[in-house]
Amino acid sequence: RKKSKLSAEGQEALRAAVVFGQALARGDFTYAEALLAPALRAEQTAAAMKDAVQKHCSPDAALADVRLQATVTEDAVATDFAEKQAGDVARVNVSIAVTLPTPGTSKTVQVVVASGAEGLCIRQMAWL
Repeated sequence: RKKSKLSAEGQEALRAAVVFGQALARGDFTYAEALLAPALRAEQTAAAMKDAVQKHCSPDAALADVRLQATVTEDAVATDFAEKQAGDVARVNVSIAVTLPTPGTSKTVQVVVASGAEGLCIRQMAWL
């Protein structure tokens, strides 16, 4: 197994981003919402995330008719970035790809993983 070039904190941020991406990919938007920082929950509700995944990943088919997969590579993790705020751990690009019925479209949601009162959370998210 290849040795990670990320710090322990960077690896934790990667894992948090993967968990968030997997929740989006499997359609568990309530769980994804629970992973958000409290301030972000006000604008990114479960319903809003569902709409965004539909729009970006499956515009021509119902989400129930497609299977999505979320992946993150170490190269997609930045622990030093220009807009970093106090408490931020890393900025991570999460790839969400359609795997069924026909593999194809892959979209990226960029998240900022931050350390909050209850552990790591998603402070910011944006579709690229």
